[in-house]
Amino acid sequence: MTEYDQRILAACAGLLICLFVLGSFLRTERRRTGPKASVIGTVIGRATSREDGVETSAAIIRYAVNDNVFEITDEIWQPWPTSKVGVRVRLLYPIGRPQDAYRPRPLLRGLVAAGLVALGGAMVAILLGRL
Repeated sequence: MTEYDQRILAACAGLLICLFVLGSFLRTERRRTGPKASVIGTVIGRATSREDGVETSAAIIRYAVNDNVFEITDEIWQPWPTSKVGVRVRLLYPIGRPQDAYRPRPLLRGLVAAGLVALGGAMVAILLGRL
């Protein structure tokens, strides 16, 4: 296999991975479209995980909607705490589905989508012989 063939194969694999991740990302975002309600939750603790010697944690948030109490674990896992216990945070959820609440992070979500599109574009450029 020539170097050119290896490059094309790697670009195809990279493009497929980008498309899969972008599809998963967009499927999650689609579930979050439509009318939303807002609720204030309270950080009640931290979930922790250890992998390759690095401990990460995410906030556990409790909130109530119509006398029903819910708990979620934040989507962002980091090696340092971002929200202290007792801090109140704003959550959004699709109307009628309070169990699907999440912390709104429009800038982060936009950057992730833009990064995936840019990476996919680079793979297409490699396939077309432009890079």
